[in-house]
Amino acid sequence: MKIEQGTLYVEKTFNGAVVSFVTRDYSEVDTFLAYDGKKPLTAQIQPEKRKRSLDANSYFWKLADKVGEKVGLSKEEVYREIIHEVGVFDDVAVADKAVDTFVKNWHAKGTGWIAEVQPDCKIKGATKIRCYYGSSTYDTKQMSRLIDRLIVDAKEVGVEYMTPDELERIKSYEQNI
Repeated sequence: MKIEQGTLYVEKTFNGAVVSFVTRDYSEVDTFLAYDGKKPLTAQIQPEKRKRSLDANSYFWKLADKVGEKVGLSKEEVYREIIHEVGVFDDVAVADKAVDTFVKNWHAKGTGWIAEVQPDCKIKGATKIRCYYGSSTYDTKQMSRLIDRLIVDAKEVGVEYMTPDELERIKSYEQNI
């Protein structure tokens, strides 16, 4: 639920605090109004994480296509190579008998979702898998790293790319989420 800026109020009481705010997310308000009081609720208030610019995503794919044409790869292959080189990943331990299913399901999430078996799991009966996340989950900083890496490739193969000022504009946050 998005809280309107400047409308969060907290009043301390003898047995806790009263928190109030203004929101325009009416579907979330309806959830609270329908609450029957039988189970406790939990809530978390944290700063809003801004989404990256869709222009950055579009630019990435156009440039990946141009680089791919120069080197004989599809834009998807270029994307996967860059995800593999500088993308975000987690290492997880998976029961040996579940590895194939886990890898298949991870890959099914999208083009950039890569799962690789690693040789060094220290848990008996388990396999370490390095799981790369697709860029759809990336914030501005993470997406910028992908674009910067792709520009290195573009320079190497003689593909035109945007100036630093143009890049800064598209790599910035969207103002209206």
